[in-house]
Amino acid sequence: MIKPAQAEILATEKLQEYIASCGCETQEDLGNALLKLLSVTGQAILKTQGQEIAVAMTQGTAAHLAKPQFSTARTTH
Repeated sequence: MIKPAQAEILATEKLQEYIASCGCETQEDLGNALLKLLSVTGQAILKTQGQEIAVAMTQGTAAHLAKPQFSTARTTH
């Protein structure tokens, strides 16, 4: 397995490729494409790790995103 820093770089590159491939024209399009990716990722975790772990990972990510330092991340609507 590659190191976490390498995994983050690879994931970011693939995410950028995915977004570009989706042809998003609006902020809403982008949100929908990212939500689909999140859903597919969640399903992959569910299938490979089981429901308990998939839910825990998803909730952990949601809790991380709910932290105050991320409350101003989106600047456009």
